[in-house]
Parts: sequence; C-alpha cells; structure tokens
Amino acid sequence: MKYTGEFVSYFPNGNLESLQRFDEYSEPIDSSYYYYPNGKLKMIVVHQEIGKKMFSGTTDTHPFYLLYLDSIGNYLVKRGNGFLRISGPGDSYIEGELKNNKKEGKWSGWNMGTFYEELYHDDLLFQGKRFKKNGDIVLYFQENMESMATYPKGLQVFMRGLYENLNISYDLIKGISSESISVTFMVDRDGRTRNFRIAEQVPLKFREQLVSAIQKMGNWIPAKLQGMEVNVNYTIPIRIK
Repeated sequence: MKYTGEFVSYFPNGNLESLQRFDEYSEPIDSSYYYYPNGKLKMIVVHQEIGKKMFSGTTDTHPFYLLYLDSIGNYLVKRGNGFLRISGPGDSYIEGELKNNKKEGKWSGWNMGTFYEELYHDDLLFQGKRFKKNGDIVLYFQENMESMATYPKGLQVFMRGLYENLNISYDLIKGISSESISVTFMVDRDGRTRNFRIAEQVPLKFREQLVSAIQKMGNWIPAKLQGMEVNVNYTIPIRIK
C-alpha cells in the first residue's frame, strides 16, 4: 500500500493518531505529527531532503526528530537529542539514545518475533546481536545488516535457465502487444519462490508455464535483515518478442 498527499489516522476513541504527508513516490515530506490516545502530542518528525535515490532518481529524505514526549507531556527528545522509542507494526519497537539526531551507544528492539541489540557510534552500526528463539545468537555488522535475495549461481544463470525451461507457443503470445512482461514473486525465508504476480494480461497457460519455469530453477538464498531471514518480493522482466 502506498500513500500520496495527506494521510490522517485516528485512534478507536476518535482522537487524532497521526498526520503525515507523502509525495507522488510515497516518500514522506514536510513534517509528520504523532499523538497519544489521550490527545497529547507524542512526536514531531521533520523529513529533510538529503539527495536522490541511486536507482529511481526520486527524492530521498531523512527523518529529523524534532520533538518526542511521553504521554503526560515530559520531553524525551528535543531537536534530535535524547531518548527515542519508535513503535512499529504489532509489538515491534526500537529504542535508544540520539545525539544530534544520530544513533549513539546501545539500542535495543523487538521485531520478527525476536529481541535484538545494536551498538552505534555517530549513526553507524558497530555490531548487532539477534537472539533467536532456539538460543542462537546471530552477529551482524553495518556491511551485512541488510542483504537482498540472490540466486546461488547468479542472476545470469537463473535467466538463462529460465528461458531454457520455457516452451511458449506463438498462439499464446500473439495477442500480447508488449515486447516484455514483468513477473513479481516472493522469495520466502526458506528461499522458495511463491506468490507470483504478472502485471500484464497474459493467457492462463502462459502464466502457468512461467511459474513452472521459475520454480524449476530451485531455491534462492533468502534475504536477511538484522541477522534474520525475511520474505522479499523480486521482479524480473521476461522478453517474449
């Protein structure tokens, strides 16, 4: 789900929860305001433009935490300095010290069903620890904090094998005007491919053959976030003409 323009959310009691603005690319812009269920101001975040994104060329912004208060109005963060706690979906959160709007020292949090700790200096991750449910502790660092899903033998080998697995008759593609179609699929935490989506209107048999050809290529190396395997969507173009 993507937002454009002004977005307003409310608590079940009818009080304002948040007021945010997004540009045409669903990037947050201007200032965002967040509130507690009792109506008290919780946080003001100013989204500062820091440049353009490498691949899309769209505006890239960075949040400046102007104010953060507790539910009775005590200041916890002023102008990027203080103790910040950010809540996410469900029971997920991250909290720690900000200095000049940069993470500093020990931060901790909970997401993906496990607890983690991170050490920062000047907003750079020195070391992270993920405490898995089975008792394992996974270490990660700035350079491998996030990793995309990859095919074990490389994308070129994957695409070559995919075309070799396809056996599409002319009757199935003669009504398609595009020279290529986009196929999006999920690489899950176990590296399996599933949840296929094809943007263009193509015959059912063509869709079935595409899915079968991709699945015949076997499992991928799953993406990782903070030491945990995560589900990610992957999109590939298929040339048909």
